Amino acid sequence: MEEKRVTIKEIAQMAGVSVGTVHGALYNKPGVSQKTRDKVLRIARENHYRINATAAALKRKPKKVAVVIPTLASANRYYFNSVWEALRHYKNTINDLNISFTDIPYYTQDPLLVSELSRIKAEPEIGGVIGFSAYMSEEAKQLLGDMGREGKIVVLVGERDSQGTALCSVFPDYRMTGRLVGELLSRQMKGGGPVLVCAGDVQVSSHYEVVNGLAEFFSEAYLENPLIRKHYSHDREDYYHSLLDVLEKNPEMEACFAVTARESVLLGRALEESGRAGKMLAVGSDLFEENIAFLNKGTFTNLLNKHPYLQMQKALDCMVNRLARDERPKGREICVGTEVVFKSTLFMYGEDGRERILL
Repeated sequence: MEEKRVTIKEIAQMAGVSVGTVHGALYNKPGVSQKTRDKVLRIARENHYRINATAAALKRKPKKVAVVIPTLASANRYYFNSVWEALRHYKNTINDLNISFTDIPYYTQDPLLVSELSRIKAEPEIGGVIGFSAYMSEEAKQLLGDMGREGKIVVLVGERDSQGTALCSVFPDYRMTGRLVGELLSRQMKGGGPVLVCAGDVQVSSHYEVVNGLAEFFSEAYLENPLIRKHYSHDREDYYHSLLDVLEKNPEMEACFAVTARESVLLGRALEESGRAGKMLAVGSDLFEENIAFLNKGTFTNLLNKHPYLQMQKALDCMVNRLARDERPKGREICVGTEVVFKSTLFMYGEDGRERILL
């Protein structure tokens, strides 16, 4: 026979408080002292009380979240496939919470994005926005900031909150990522030859934070290897040929590193065409089919996994906990660790490099 479940009324009697106080303590509502909250939660735990999340959600008005993340078109797919995959998987885990998601994929510097964000800002039914702002125009970023100021819950992925209006932001520690690469290369370089750095978009703060972290480590370690920075050009073939030119004209080059996923693919191609693949240290960014192939062939010595899947998963957790449980994250900045991947450790990530997440 199934054991009879304790009720909120019974917990209130045991704790010597009102039913409303018990409800407030269990559902993390304001107005309950920490001492009373702890007492109620202890009694509930000792009596095996379980919150009926489904029933609680059904009593609430449905809540909508807009997800504003770059589209998978063209080179975006290398990095953002994992981000969108995290969203697809997450949707299947919260069917009982009365929260729905509206997907709004956008192109880099998309001229239509401002009107989309203006529509979201004006729509009261949308209570939250999860956004990747690095590739947005300044006007679009300002609209995200305005939404946070006006009461919508904003969670940022991949970038710090420069306007201070988001609930939180989830991102890797980019400076430490650059320092990690610096130490990785310094332990394997044998001479003082130059290092090619595919330095990303000069207008994206996370990209230059990585490069600055690398340069900072080299300076502190008294490494005199010159850093040849090549900033990303949105003309992919032009950028590819510029990398090829640098590799062919600098036979003394010691190592190379790509800050972004899209640059990694072009760097791997340039290494192979120049005949330098396997003959110099080479570090690519992120796990996806093309990069995994480069690592397996020895074109890349290592890959950096900045965990885009986990970043999105954490952002979704923060949003859902705020909407469904009125819980705030412990901090406004949540940093996801960066891992160095070797050919010998690829098996730890699954065949596609995304399914398994190391915590």
